[in-house]
Amino acid sequence: MSILYIVWVIAQFAVFILALSIHEAAHAFAASRFGDPTAKLEGRLTLNPKAHVDPIGTLLFPAIAAFTHFPLIGWAKPVPVNPYNLKDPKLDHAFIAGAGPLSNLMQAAVYTTLMWMAEPFAESLIIALQRFSSMGILNWIHLVFYMICIGGILINLLLAIFNLIPIPPLDGGWILGGILPDWASEALQSLAAIGFLIIIMLVYAGFFRFIFFPILDSFKGAFLPPLGRMIWNLIF
Repeated sequence: MSILYIVWVIAQFAVFILALSIHEAAHAFAASRFGDPTAKLEGRLTLNPKAHVDPIGTLLFPAIAAFTHFPLIGWAKPVPVNPYNLKDPKLDHAFIAGAGPLSNLMQAAVYTTLMWMAEPFAESLIIALQRFSSMGILNWIHLVFYMICIGGILINLLLAIFNLIPIPPLDGGWILGGILPDWASEALQSLAAIGFLIIIMLVYAGFFRFIFFPILDSFKGAFLPPLGRMIWNLIF
């Protein structure tokens, strides 16, 4: 494993933890705005990762992804929502669920903007990457910045899309439940207890290849500036 890939994994993991923390804090903030203080009272309205870390979804699952050369994906502890505190439990819960993926899309937009803004100052890093042995400290800082931005875009896009899959307890399940008729919404939410089992089965069946691989194929050309594409090709 090259030093470049090790730096990439570390940068990805830092971005991943931040992305999940913002995602869960967004849920807590939305719940509070809709009248349910449960998450806030339990200390979930915070960006402190300790409040959101799930040992399997935030640590083990991403570690496996990193060492199999797959972008980090996973989950944090679900934010508690008490429907009895909501004026319209079904619809309000859908909006609360949507706040998480929306926060990921906003983060991806920020990282994209930062990376494109840095592109005019990238000439020295391009030269250094062409002669990797001559990398100086400033070039390494610039490289890590680009890796953080690339990881920030990719991870947040994947988290948004993953969480929008309409299987409870993923956010997409609550969003879909909010717009379905009551009988269909109740039937969908009854799957929540086995939702992650269904997701794991879909992973092993290769279902997510049809979702994530096309994203990876189009990611480089759609979002990355020239230097970003160069770094992506060096890593992979």
